[in-house]
Amino acid sequence: MIDLHIHTSLSTDCDASMMDMAAAAAQKGLRYISFTDHIDFDFPGGGYMVDFDEYKIQFEAVKAAFPNMSIAKGIEAGIEPHSWHRHIELLSGKGLDYVLGSVHVVFGRDPYFPELWEKVTKQEAFDEYARLLTKCLEAIDLFDVFAHIGYIGKYCPSEENLFKYSDYTDIIDIVLKTLIENSKGLEVNTSGLVKIGDYMPEKPIIERYRELGGEIITIGSDAHLPENVGLAADYTLKYLNSLGFKYIYIYENRVPKAISIG
Repeated sequence: MIDLHIHTSLSTDCDASMMDMAAAAAQKGLRYISFTDHIDFDFPGGGYMVDFDEYKIQFEAVKAAFPNMSIAKGIEAGIEPHSWHRHIELLSGKGLDYVLGSVHVVFGRDPYFPELWEKVTKQEAFDEYARLLTKCLEAIDLFDVFAHIGYIGKYCPSEENLFKYSDYTDIIDIVLKTLIENSKGLEVNTSGLVKIGDYMPEKPIIERYRELGGEIITIGSDAHLPENVGLAADYTLKYLNSLGFKYIYIYENRVPKAISIG
């Protein structure tokens, strides 16, 4: 039904075209999708940057090809405490529907690369990631939804790789309460089901968000391949409904719009 976190070849870590990803979504019966290619000034190796002129060309072609699917023009902005204001300047006037805020870089490295785990311990990496989550709340005006909380564990080589609520209760509560107070959403990222055996964030964090009164919630696969588009979307909708969430959210012109789960 829905997937608001899809990458394309406009991101340097994806080879699939926007048209191919949209076709995969249509084939799987998705009704609502968002492309969220990377911009990240601080990503190692020179950063991620989207060609917005090319984005516009491809996006308009996809919208014309799939008129019965709601397609949002989105971005995933990698947040670093010292550079988030540059993202706001860059994204101004781009006509976006949706901005995901993400923390990718820890100690100058993305956890995807083994170099991080060769330099620091798991505890050091997880502690720094937790610190960055709260620090990056200073960028609350940049994004609409906070993406894949717990990303630090996705590529952690340890068998115990979940970023757990029980380990960072106070910090996670600050993050969740700040999102709620500022009418920002929480993404349930389904790619964690494959990599770490749970969502990002893990289920106890999602459940805590609900306990605190959180309502704005989205689903994203973080797909970089067509076959991963819409990963576990229906299963996740049922899970969220079981927690008392009555609506899932999409975005138009940076404004959340409730879609009934039932």
